[in-house]
Amino acid sequence: MHNLKKTSVLTLLFTLYLISLIAFTSSRVNATTLYVAGSDPLPVDIQVNHFVEVRDGGVVLINDTITLSPGENASLINNFLVGFPFEYRKDQATKERFYPDYCFAFDSQGELKVLSDVGLGKLGFYGANVTLHAPGGTQPYNFTVVFVFSNLVKTSPPTQTDWNVTFPMYPSMVQDVSSCLVKVFLPKNANCTDAVADFNQTSLVLTKTNLPSFTSESGWVKFRKPTFQMLEATELTRKITLDEWGRIFCSESYSLINRGATDLTSLKIRVPEGTYDISAQDENGSSLTVSLQKGNVTVPTSASISFPTAAPLRKDVESTFTVMYWLPWNNYVSQYGVRDYRLSLAFFERQDFEWVIRKLTTTIILPEGASFTQLPDLPENLRLNADSLLQKNVFQEVLTINFHN
Repeated sequence: MHNLKKTSVLTLLFTLYLISLIAFTSSRVNATTLYVAGSDPLPVDIQVNHFVEVRDGGVVLINDTITLSPGENASLINNFLVGFPFEYRKDQATKERFYPDYCFAFDSQGELKVLSDVGLGKLGFYGANVTLHAPGGTQPYNFTVVFVFSNLVKTSPPTQTDWNVTFPMYPSMVQDVSSCLVKVFLPKNANCTDAVADFNQTSLVLTKTNLPSFTSESGWVKFRKPTFQMLEATELTRKITLDEWGRIFCSESYSLINRGATDLTSLKIRVPEGTYDISAQDENGSSLTVSLQKGNVTVPTSASISFPTAAPLRKDVESTFTVMYWLPWNNYVSQYGVRDYRLSLAFFERQDFEWVIRKLTTTIILPEGASFTQLPDLPENLRLNADSLLQKNVFQEVLTINFHN
């Protein structure tokens, strides 16, 4: 399975009086078109690998790798629609959101442009419109679309270690599919206890031939995993302060809802390499016990936060806590001119568990007298769900970037 995109890196260029902020940009590939059948404006043959992956944290990835095999007398297309039945947009009873929090696509040349949450041309379906940049000609062409869902995993009574995941059994497309391979990947050390009848419970694999267009069918798998953690991040706020004495101070505030089966009395989070003098406190300002595990080239640095027995992260209750730490200047800041510097720091550390962050705010506070000269050029996949605010006063400038979902 393909991983989610790598963590975006925040890069700052600055002097004591002049700071420029940049971020990496996504690769740009000129889009060309794909030949498909001319008499019938559809590919002659479509094959799909429909992989469903459940990750610790409760996120579900639906990964559709699509192979288009055009035939003779071909015309040209440069867009492709793929999606789901409308029931995977929002639960009509609870109004709980199901529709993908995030979607991206790629082929062998790199990232593809995606327009998400679009209609498929028939009532009861929605999905994504992917802009292709195929090499042209009549050779088979394949690309991958990844949808990131939340709220598809639920506890499954009577025990606190049983879970149920529901998902679209097959992709919904506007064309017939000649062959669709379906496979479900469960979290590490999870065991399947039951599944929809079509599945082999041991391998969780099936192949469907001659799949009609606009297929609408749900699948489900029950599994057991005693340590399965399911967290919803309603808001995470990271404040990075650079001071005139060459120090970096970070403050991270977490607002989480524990969607698991039991209360949590501890949580392990990743923090940047080189973190020192770490501390934590709850929403009332009371100190929490925190221990730091230093990493190396293969093991990331992490912090374990313990919550009082009387005040754990309660099931289905929003809890807030803050972690504070310092970072070594030389690890993240490099000088490239007389008074010019570059700060490189991830917007947020990737965790051992996967979650959807409803709102992520990163704030950068410069030393007194410093000013931004260039705002970040975010990659397109982030730019669509982001906004920024630059605040200036006589002594200091502050940049705040908000990301959504």
